[in-house]
Parts: sequence; C-alpha cells; structure tokens
Amino acid sequence: MIKNIIFDWSGVVNNNFAQSCEAVNYVLRHFNVPAMTLEEIKADWIQPYMLFYSARIPHLDIEKEKELFYLSYNEAIKTTPNTAFAGMPEMLKLFQAAGLNMIIISSDHPGTLADDLDKFGLNGVFNEVFADVHDKRVGLQDIMTKHNFKNSETVFIGDSTHEVESGQSANMLTCAVTWGFQNKDKLLAARPDFLAESVAELKNIILHRHAPATNVLGVRVSLLDQTTALRIASNYLKSNYQYHIFTPNPEMLVKAASDHYFRDILNTGNLNLCDGFGLWLALKLSSFKLSFRPESGQSPDGVEKSSARITGVDFMFDLCALAARENKKIFLLGSGNREVASKTKDALQSKFPKLNIIGVHPWLTITEDVVTGKLILNELENTRLLEEIKSASPDILFVAFGMGKQEKWIHEYATQIPSLKIAMGVGGAFDYISGKIPRAPRLMRKVGLEWLYRLIREPRRAGRIFNATIKFLYYVGKGSGK
Repeated sequence: MIKNIIFDWSGVVNNNFAQSCEAVNYVLRHFNVPAMTLEEIKADWIQPYMLFYSARIPHLDIEKEKELFYLSYNEAIKTTPNTAFAGMPEMLKLFQAAGLNMIIISSDHPGTLADDLDKFGLNGVFNEVFADVHDKRVGLQDIMTKHNFKNSETVFIGDSTHEVESGQSANMLTCAVTWGFQNKDKLLAARPDFLAESVAELKNIILHRHAPATNVLGVRVSLLDQTTALRIASNYLKSNYQYHIFTPNPEMLVKAASDHYFRDILNTGNLNLCDGFGLWLALKLSSFKLSFRPESGQSPDGVEKSSARITGVDFMFDLCALAARENKKIFLLGSGNREVASKTKDALQSKFPKLNIIGVHPWLTITEDVVTGKLILNELENTRLLEEIKSASPDILFVAFGMGKQEKWIHEYATQIPSLKIAMGVGGAFDYISGKIPRAPRLMRKVGLEWLYRLIREPRRAGRIFNATIKFLYYVGKGSGK
C-alpha cells in the first residue's frame, strides 16, 4: 500500500526542457564547448548533473554552474514560460484528497521552485519541499529518517536512472516516467518497480496501490471495508479522471485463469472489490498462502484484519446513495431485458428519491471470442450506444452485461465517454433490484450459502456454481490458476 510519494520536480511535474536546454548551452558556450541539441542533451544527460558537465568542463565547480545556469534559465522562462505537464496538477490534487503524503526533492533553486509551485497552483499540496539537492541518494535517506516513512509504503518518482538508483539505495519503491530527460530503454535498464508512460498511467499505478490489495490466482483484489471503498469512490467523483470498479468473485477468478485477456483487464481496475463468500473466506484462511501473494509487503495477518466482502449490488446501492446526495447523474446499461432495466430504474428512484437517472439502455449484441477472449459486437450498434450515453453526460455508469463482457466493454469503450467518473460492472444486480430474481435471505448470504439458494431456484446455474465452489477451491488448494 503506497502512503507516501516523493517526487523529482523537473522532468516529472515541471516541463522546462526548452529553457533547461538553453541554460545548459549557455554554460557550455561560456567555456567554449559546442552547443548541443535538446535530443543530444537528453541522450547524454546523467545525474548527479555535475557528472554531465565534468565530462566536458573538468574544472567547472557547482557554484559557478549554478550562477551561469540560472542567469540564462531565468531569462528563458520570461520569454517562454515553463509549464506543468498536462494533467499533473489535477492528479497531484487528487492524491492530496486521497490522503497521500507528498514531498518534492529537486536540484532546482529554491526560489525558482517556489515560483513554479505558485504558477502551477500547487501551493499547499506538498507536505514539504527539498530544493537544491545535488545528490538525491543522500536527500532521500534524510527524508525517510525525518518523516519516519516505511520503505514498503513509499515510492520515489523520477525521470532518470539516477533517481531510480537513488530510490533503490534507500530501499523504497521506484517509479520511472518516460516523459522526462531519459528515454524508456535507459530507464528500464535501471529496473524500476513501475514505469509510467503517461500521467494517466502514473495515476493508475499510484491509486491501484494506495488501496491495500493482494493477488489471488493472478487477479488483484482490493482489501477494504465498505466505508473505505465508498470514501475512495467519493474522491473519484470529485476528480477529473475516470475510474473503473470491478467486483471479483470465485467464478470470475476461475474464468480469468483461462481467459488471460479478462485477467489483464481485471488487473486494470481502480477498485477490485472482494465479492463472493468463497473469495472472502479464502483470504481469511492461512492455508491460502500457496496462491496468496501480498502486495507492498503486506502479510496474511494484515489481510485477515483488513478484508471485507463487498457485494456488487450493495456497493451499487452505496454509489446511488452517494450520487443522490451529491447530485451526480446515473446511467443504467444492460440486463438484456427492457422491462428489467425499467423496473431497476423505478426501484432505485423509489429507494433514492433524489437520484438522477438520466438514461437506461437494456442491451447490446455482444459475445466473446472463445480463443482470444476479445469482444465481438455490432460496431454500428455500439457506436450508437456510445453516442446515446455521451449525450446524456452521466457521472456514473452501471454496466450489467454479465461477467467478462461488462468488464471488457468498460475497459475498451468507457473512456470514450468524457463526462464519466465511475464505470462499474454489476453483473446480475439489475435482476435483484428489479425483483426479477429474489436475493437469498440475509442469513444465507451471511453464512455463505447464497450459492445453494441460487442452485435450488435456478438449477440451470449448476455449471457456474460448480466453477465458483469446487473448481475455485481446487485452484486455491493447487496454488495456481492454470
């Protein structure tokens, strides 16, 4: 679980390539060294940055470099102001809202960095700023000691191999970003824990690991109680990004064992709520160690205290209550039955009178390729559906296409809906909410016998129930999803 983020500044948050290139060349020309293009500088750049200069100007000392560099740099930003990378300020404020500790460590001049924070609207976002740090290996150790951060809960984000190696020397997690001074191949050679090729990807890396999680049969499962999960979802609604919520259960994990495309998509979920009594029980049992792989140094004991079963239909109710309070718009997609979809809308509006359901669409012709797992659908029908949803501008989209299809559709198409903050796969929730299929009595759900209730009422589900019970337990005991 990531609780603390230490950021390098220039090349990660601050886009000042052109101005830095001009300043570096000013230093080089001052000593009669040929100027370099930006690409040449990026290709040769090494840190601590005086190593770059010492290869070209052996007698240059750091104070003289600073004097010359900032003489040019400060003039350059007057002509061509530096900017934050697109989406970065919004992401940082989202992290702040999520309760993450954030610190800057930078070789930049303190005054220049302070001006940047003000210019980018980031004053007060960071817990502390460490400027004028030449060697980040030393600086990171000082930060860890001062703030008493745990290594397994702290990530250092940088754009150079020096930053990756500095984080590794401090025994913390490292994340390299490819939009900075060094290219992807160089960064990968340093073996960072994570690599982000866009701000959106960085956001997902952090938020995936901000919520405590574990890996079960190759699928990441969030370890949260219902209150914490709802708090995180509430933050999602306040952001400028889109988030996907999935509800892994034993049947889904069995399917993901053979459908690797489905497995990979489940692992992109921002929240993967622990649904299904069997999965919850498996997380509780110490004998689950064979197929249980903690993330970020978590232990099975920690999982036993943290995990909670959160059913998709119950969390859907939670989100609807939240949407009603905060005047967010809902769109209902799926069920395959117009009457069921309509009754779901009526039932939700009866339960939450202030809920704004701005659209209902009952179906989409959709199947899965048996070999690749990819979706097969009518492109024209799907395009019309997307246009209908986009024109309604929902904040939350509930998708009930059934396990697998709904998660794949969300992954492939939900990002085309600009207004959307949360897309959630809800399986058979519409059937329960509409009254088409009654839920098992509360006592049977509590003791894990919901599968028996379903089998008695719907014998045709025997195959699916076999997968969710016997086959899942077999995989758990075997310790493999294969």
